[in-house]
Amino acid sequence: MTTTTATEAELVLAARNAISEANWTLGRCAAEWLEHYARGQTITDLAEILKTNAAWLEVYRRTWLIYGPIRMEYPKLRWAHFLTVDGWDDWKPALEWANQNEATIDEMTAWHRLQQPGDQPTPNP
Repeated sequence: MTTTTATEAELVLAARNAISEANWTLGRCAAEWLEHYARGQTITDLAEILKTNAAWLEVYRRTWLIYGPIRMEYPKLRWAHFLTVDGWDDWKPALEWANQNEATIDEMTAWHRLQQPGDQPTPNP
């Protein structure tokens, strides 16, 4: 049995950071492999080599290609924040708000909904 002096919150944060970094690394590696070493192979071929899911590997790669170059501008956000905003027209202000407010993904999503015209709750008469 291992002993630890870390609090539960510290352990959860460390695990979240590890997952986030692993996802960025997988995306970067997949992108570089396809660009430099694939020789006609596909993401499915790489997934078979890695013994992982091709659909998720493509998600990691796509997220890396779109947001990898700017991710350090948002140091308080995890990989999942970037995945969540993928496809949003206003992804940049959403990431900026989430980073500034150290928001969870749920909080960022709620903020995003409030920014959408016509999505405001209708008051009861």
